[in-house]
Amino acid sequence: MPPFVRLALMSIAGILLARFHWVRVPATLCVVLSAFTVLLAAYWWYVQGRRRAYHDIVLSVLFYLLVLLCANSRYNLTNRQPIAMDLYARWEGRPVLWLAEIQETPVRKANYTQAEALLVAYYDTERQTWRLPGRPCTVLLRLQDSLKTLQIADHLLLRSKIEPFAPPLKPGDFDYRAYMHNHNIYLTAWVKQGSCLLVNTSLSGWGLIRRHIAHWQVRLKQSLLQTGVKQHAGVLLALSLGDKSLLRQDIKQLYADTGASHVLAVSGLHVGILFLLMQWLWQPGQRPAWRWLFLLTTLPLLWGYALLTGASPSVLRASLMFSLFSVASCLNRTTNAYNTLALSAFLLLLWNPLLLFHLSFQLSYLAVLGILFFYPRLSKLWQPRFLILKKGYELLCVSVAAQLTTLPLTLLYFRQFPLSSLASSLLVVPPAPFLLLASLGLGIMAWAGAPAAFIALFTKTLVVMQSLIERCLQWLQHYCPPVPVPYWDMADTWVAYALLLLLGLYLTKEIAFSKAVIGAAGVLLIGTLHNVSKQYALNKETRLYVWYNSQHKHCEVWIVKGQQAWCSDKAWCARARIWRLIWNGKHIALVNAPVDTAGLWKQPPDVLVWNTYYTIPDRYLKHVPLIVLGRQVSTQQRQALRRRFVVHELSKEGAWCMSENSPVE
Repeated sequence: MPPFVRLALMSIAGILLARFHWVRVPATLCVVLSAFTVLLAAYWWYVQGRRRAYHDIVLSVLFYLLVLLCANSRYNLTNRQPIAMDLYARWEGRPVLWLAEIQETPVRKANYTQAEALLVAYYDTERQTWRLPGRPCTVLLRLQDSLKTLQIADHLLLRSKIEPFAPPLKPGDFDYRAYMHNHNIYLTAWVKQGSCLLVNTSLSGWGLIRRHIAHWQVRLKQSLLQTGVKQHAGVLLALSLGDKSLLRQDIKQLYADTGASHVLAVSGLHVGILFLLMQWLWQPGQRPAWRWLFLLTTLPLLWGYALLTGASPSVLRASLMFSLFSVASCLNRTTNAYNTLALSAFLLLLWNPLLLFHLSFQLSYLAVLGILFFYPRLSKLWQPRFLILKKGYELLCVSVAAQLTTLPLTLLYFRQFPLSSLASSLLVVPPAPFLLLASLGLGIMAWAGAPAAFIALFTKTLVVMQSLIERCLQWLQHYCPPVPVPYWDMADTWVAYALLLLLGLYLTKEIAFSKAVIGAAGVLLIGTLHNVSKQYALNKETRLYVWYNSQHKHCEVWIVKGQQAWCSDKAWCARARIWRLIWNGKHIALVNAPVDTAGLWKQPPDVLVWNTYYTIPDRYLKHVPLIVLGRQVSTQQRQALRRRFVVHELSKEGAWCMSENSPVE
């Protein structure tokens, strides 16, 4: 195994240990272990004559253990959840006066402006002074004020409530809270009109550079819109700059259904196009004297484009890999593709460990890994004579290789399989280089004031090509719609990757064919038994779900037993109101007011749904056989409920699910 592959695997293991709170290593321990490892290595180097074989083994184990611990500590240092929750607990939902610094380009929504802001300082009302947070904490702002001049690195003085993200209202819905947590954002603030003040500050260093980059993005966007491609401007902007603000919803759905969404997201494909363009211009392999010129012009172009498009994980991965290839070529060093891929992953995770949980990071590295491993083997199966047929087959092999390793993950996240993904790749990928370079060139020419006839020719060409591509994709969407896969879960994903691992071991001659078949049969048997046991448990279990939306004051109750489900009518909650529902002879009471009356009902209900901010009285626990709480639960009550029922906490505010073998028949 290449050394950087082991390095990347150990860093991933350390991040996962910290993510799931199995091990948390303080930074001081890493410093002590690092000093011990360096001293031990220096001692063994000093006594080279007495060196033994096991010395190298011990030193290697210590080194990789140190990498694991350092990755664990780095994740704990990067993770902002503890400081965010500490600040929220300190404010207790009260409005707070705080100072924010804009981190990303603000996005204008229908009724507000959304931006990521860094909490710089806040006003402590108890001590009557401004205080700094322990560590930087990012807050997602939603501003009702239409600040048209709001830019990156601007400072705002705000007065608002800062709260955590709301959980999904129903199981199976998109979990926006988990999505933001993966981006290291745990708090959000809704700033009402008139509660925001722009503070003038002087810029220097990185903030000034980021503002200039954002300014270039806006200028290129405006230049492209002025050329007359407004109908297809959304696709061209997404293809060239990664800006999806003008992308229509029907176009997004079209590309998603046909499996061509990777073209709309700026990724390694776009960076690879620029790298190949520079290779064609300089030809460093044929002209060794130009290698350093190639390096000095290519690296600024790649990293400038990465910053211009938002520096997504896939773009950073591609830029880093091509940079490493370029440096190795200039130094006349041979490179190992797997080693380079692992080194880029290690460096990115060292910079930001939370990138490991970004979907774009996972798909990008899995796709490249599949291309590196499966593409050479697939391309050898057939060698066409004609050049066009050969290039088409090679492109097909690249698409198949990438989808082999990314398909289980896409099924887990999107729950659908695009049947036309291979055909759409053959249709969309070949014109992608021209569309990318032409879009960027068109924006630059319009900004520089090129002749109108030249701009019109470019515009006409782009519109015709994009219209033709969209018509072909619509045809594929109509005749090859995506197949929904609603029951694919994490266990199925692990089974699929275990089968791919066995296939890889067999193709590399690490295991024999018979052992690979036996291993695959064992993996499939384990997956089948897991699915059967899960389905049996669901059929035997009765579940009661309660969803409460505090913003719209909407409460809904579902009772599910096996394949049968019952849903209550939508009840709009108001204070001092109680609903009674009857299902199969069982009485269900919904309480949505802070009531504490012994004579609340003449006969206790079978199911009590408590959706107030007040803790449920203990005497209700004694008289009601099944209780579902939607708001607050004390520690003692939660322990008592767990002794009587299996409690699944789906979310802290939105949904609770309680079940036993048959609490409601």
